[in-house]
Amino acid sequence: MPEVLNRLACDLAIYRLQSLRPIHDLADARRRYDDALAMLSKVASGEMTLGIGADGNETAIAQGAEEVIGPVRIFNRKSMRGF
Repeated sequence: MPEVLNRLACDLAIYRLQSLRPIHDLADARRRYDDALAMLSKVASGEMTLGIGADGNETAIAQGAEEVIGPVRIFNRKSMRGF
């Protein structure tokens, strides 16, 4: 699944889950929901793509984009074995 489609699906799901909370907690989720729907509408109309190349792989977001490296994972399958 393209990463952007995964993010959009998460934004839509978060909004649906947030709708059970008080209205003042909903503003950010609502904005992300509206943005996700707008982007999906552009994809559907052909104004925007999901960034998938002819070979079926995702294309780079920007030329010269740098890889972000975070801290070493503390919890993983190996370290959590036996718990």
